[in-house]
Amino acid sequence: PWAALRFARTLAAPHRADAAAAARYLGGARDLPDTDPYERWVITLAQVPGVQTTAAHIAGHIAWLRGLEADGRLVLGGPFPEDAAGQVILRVRNRAEAEAIRDADPFVVAGVRTPVLRRWMLSCEENGHLGRG
Repeated sequence: PWAALRFARTLAAPHRADAAAAARYLGGARDLPDTDPYERWVITLAQVPGVQTTAAHIAGHIAWLRGLEADGRLVLGGPFPEDAAGQVILRVRNRAEAEAIRDADPFVVAGVRTPVLRRWMLSCEENGHLGRG
C-alpha cells in the first residue's frame, strides 16, 4: 500500500500548482452557501467632473476596502490612473448585498465618484463558458 500511495503522490505532484491556481481563481466563492461560485459583482467608480478628491476621501475609501478584504468580500480592487477611476470586484451573496456595499463606499457617500454596479460571471472550462473542445 505504501508503494501505491507514493506512486499516487508522484502522479498528483504536477497538478498541485494547477489546483492551487484554480482555487485562487475562484477566490473561495464556494464558501458562500446558496450562491453561484462563478458570480462576482463589479463596482466601477468614475470621478465626478469638477469635484476634488481629498486625502480624507482616499483614506476613507481605503479603510472601506480593508474592511471588505478582512471579511472576505473583496476579490480585487484598484485604480485606473489614466482617468481617476477605479474598480472593485466583490464576492457576495446577492445584488442587495452588493448594492449596500456600493452605497457605503466613502467615495460614493461624499459624492466624489459615481458608481456603476454590474453582475459578472467568470468564464472557465468547469462551468462551460469556454465551450467544450
